[in-house]
Amino acid sequence: MPDATPPPSSPQGTDDRLPGESVAQFLSRLPPVVPPDEEQDPTRPDWFWIRPPSYTPTPATSREIIKDAVERFTAQGQALLREFSLAIEKWPRSPPMQKRLRARLESDIASAAKGWNLTAGKWLIHAPPKTLPSIWRRVAEGIQADTLGPGAKVSTKRFANTGRDEQVICVYTTDFTDVPDVKRVLVALAEIGVVGKQRVKYKCDAYTYLGIYSQRAGVGWSGLRATIYDSCDEGFLGRGSSLGGVAGRDGRGKGDGGDGDGDGDDGGGWQVVRRRK
Repeated sequence: MPDATPPPSSPQGTDDRLPGESVAQFLSRLPPVVPPDEEQDPTRPDWFWIRPPSYTPTPATSREIIKDAVERFTAQGQALLREFSLAIEKWPRSPPMQKRLRARLESDIASAAKGWNLTAGKWLIHAPPKTLPSIWRRVAEGIQADTLGPGAKVSTKRFANTGRDEQVICVYTTDFTDVPDVKRVLVALAEIGVVGKQRVKYKCDAYTYLGIYSQRAGVGWSGLRATIYDSCDEGFLGRGSSLGGVAGRDGRGKGDGGDGDGDGDDGGGWQVVRRRK
C-alpha cells in the first residue's frame, strides 16, 4: 500500500481535510470503512489524512528536496545494513556480540536519519472495521485539538495478507529520537481511550524507507526489531508508567503481522525540509 509523502500527490480534498472543514464533516465525507468490493476502486486513495489547523502544504520544490534526501539516506542506510550483515555472519553463535552489533546499527541508522532530517515516525494502531470509525474519530479530534502529533492517517483498505480483518491508523511524531515527545503522544492516545489494553508499536519512517519489516527479523537482520518502541516497554504504558494497565511483553504482538510492522506504507514524511550540507 503506497504512502504519499506530504503533501499528497493527489489534489487536496481527495484524501485530505478541506480548508475550513470541521472534523465531523471530514469524517462524513471520507469514511475509512467501505464494503470489501469497493476497496479495489482505483480512484480511492490508500490513505485519508488529517493535520492540525496550523498545517501548511509543502510546495513542490520542497517535495523534490525530501525525495532527494530519502534517496540519499536509503543508499547510506543500505550500506550500513550490508556492513551489519557481513559482521553478524562472523559471530553466528555469540548473542552478546550480535546484540552489540544490532545496537550499533540502530544508532548508525538513527544518526543517518537525523543527518538527512528524516526523523518522522508513527504509532501504529490496528482496528477492525467495527471499531475503526470510533477510534479514527478520537484521533482526528486529537489532531484538531493539537494534543497529539503533527498529523495522522488511516488506511482505506484492509490488510489482506495479515489474516486479520483490520485497518491501521498511523499517528505521527516529528522526531523518533525525541523519546519524551514519543511518550507524550502515546499517553495522549491512552487518555482519549485509543490505546490502553491494546498493545501498540512505533516505527520510524527511516526503517520503512530501508525496507526493514518484522517478517525479516531473526532471519536477514538477525533479530533487528522493525518497530523501535512498544507501549508495553517499561516507562511507556508498561511497568513504571503512571497509566499502566497493559500486559507485560509477550514477544511479538499486534503490529508485527502482515507486512511486518503493519504500517503498510513506504514511509511518510512530516519532515522539516532542508538540504544536508
